[in-house]
Amino acid sequence: MLDRQTDRQTDRQTDRQTDRQTDRQTDSGFWHKSDLNSRLGFTLAEVLLVITIIGIVASLTIPGLITSVQDQQWKSAWKKNYSVISQAMENYKLTNNTETIAGALFLYPDTVTSELSKYFNAIKLCQYTDGCWNNLNYDYSNNPSVSNPATRTSLVLNDGTLMKVTIVNPSCIGIDNWLTDICAIVWVDVNGFKSPNTIGKDIYGAWLLKNRTLPLGSGRDSYNPATNCQTPNNGWGCSTQALTQ
Repeated sequence: MLDRQTDRQTDRQTDRQTDRQTDRQTDSGFWHKSDLNSRLGFTLAEVLLVITIIGIVASLTIPGLITSVQDQQWKSAWKKNYSVISQAMENYKLTNNTETIAGALFLYPDTVTSELSKYFNAIKLCQYTDGCWNNLNYDYSNNPSVSNPATRTSLVLNDGTLMKVTIVNPSCIGIDNWLTDICAIVWVDVNGFKSPNTIGKDIYGAWLLKNRTLPLGSGRDSYNPATNCQTPNNGWGCSTQALTQ
């Protein structure tokens, strides 16, 4: 009889210890199967909250990312076109057996544009007419300027780039600040007729000197990239800055 009572007491003690261990496991993070199943799903409110947060983050970061990608594409296109301009000038000198590009080439805008079109892989030539340059451009401070058709002798290249040449001095003795031997300026819209048509973003320029080519803002002209390639300036100094970025 005594043995049975002792066994029952021992069983009850064992059950209590087991219950206490189970409670401790539950409290320390070990869930019962029913509890675990109830924690696997998300409520509708939680899902909507996550979607809202993702939308806010995307709206803040994606526009800036797209702008950054576009800027890099325009700069890469300008680097390519600057190389095309430099090579075209070298090919012109080689073809005409001369060490400089000074001479009859720069006497008339239509002459220089049509002549250089051979070296720029142009697919269209516009002389004093619309069709090869944007009617409205903007400087770096977003101030608009209207292109005069009388100075719009220009080209469309085979990749859609727009290009025009402005004669500075037919004898190639033009001066800008400390820069000398200037013949002309080549203006380039790397984005074609697409926006933003803005100097320093998709429009750049290069000096055609008597015996070499330099980007605007090269250090000796009046377009200092450190100050010119920012508002409220016109942005021509970006032509040099974009080549180094």
